[in-house]
Amino acid sequence: MPEQAEIHEIRVEKVERRQKADGLYLNLHCVFELIPYVREDYYEVSPSTRWKFGIIYFGLAVFLFGMMRMVNRVAQTMAMGM
Repeated sequence: MPEQAEIHEIRVEKVERRQKADGLYLNLHCVFELIPYVREDYYEVSPSTRWKFGIIYFGLAVFLFGMMRMVNRVAQTMAMGM
């Protein structure tokens, strides 16, 4: 199933009993009737939400940059002390 869908109906078309070396197996052959599920409002995001996420991601980038600089300074200080 390459996309989302709602199951409309399931039918059992064939039932097979198979004896194998390690036991008895039951094979069910089913047919699924699907209705494609399309959610129209999935990509609709308000501008305020977009701005909030943008600010949060920018803050995350600044924080990570600061932490990388701090780790680099600590590593250099430790290397000079050895």
